[in-house]
Parts: sequence; C-alpha cells; structure tokens
Amino acid sequence: MKVRYNPVVGVVFVVLGAVCEFFGLWLLMLGEFSPAAFVGLFPLLIGILYFVRPYFFVDPHTVTVPALLGPVRREFPYERLELERNKVITVRTDGVRKKVPVARWLARSADWHSATGGVR
Repeated sequence: MKVRYNPVVGVVFVVLGAVCEFFGLWLLMLGEFSPAAFVGLFPLLIGILYFVRPYFFVDPHTVTVPALLGPVRREFPYERLELERNKVITVRTDGVRKKVPVARWLARSADWHSATGGVR
C-alpha cells in the first residue's frame, strides 16, 4: 500500500516558494540582486515533489521509506506492526522493535488510516 504526502503541506511549500520566487525576480527586474530568486526554488521543488513522490510503502512484511529526492530507500522488515502515539513501530520475529521515521501529520489522512487500520 502506498501512503502519499499530505497535500496541504505540499501546497504550503509551493505557495511559499512561488511568493519568494516572485519577489526575488521582481527585485531582480528592478535592478537589485536578491538571493530570494534562488532560495525560492527550493521550497517550490520540495512542494512539487510532495505531490509527485510517495511518502512510504507498507508491504506484507516490509515498510519502505523512499527519499524525497533521489533513489535511496530505507527498508524496515517486520513480523507485525504497532502504532504508539501516531508512531509506526515494526516488531521483528526476534522481538526487536524499531520506529519507522514517518510522521502522521506528513501523511495523507486517508492513506494513513488505510495503512495503519489493522494495527493495534
């Protein structure tokens, strides 16, 4: 199951990046250099990636967290999943517990409930 990023967070990043880029380019057209013309591209890119890239995947025996930018993936094998205070925890067959680095507020609400619905 694919869990996507929260679209509200993506919109905030896109709007902040676009506003920063607009004012940076406006100042550049007036003849003044502003680093905002370059800095605005980063939140704009992050916001776009929040709409395009998945946040994490829950497979039958693995939780996979891909990087927002690039091909890097972190995998967390599990025998069962637990949910403690909106944190996903994997429990392996040998009893080792590991927190998965995902936050509920960054996940799309419907996807989060679908992915963690069977977790106690």
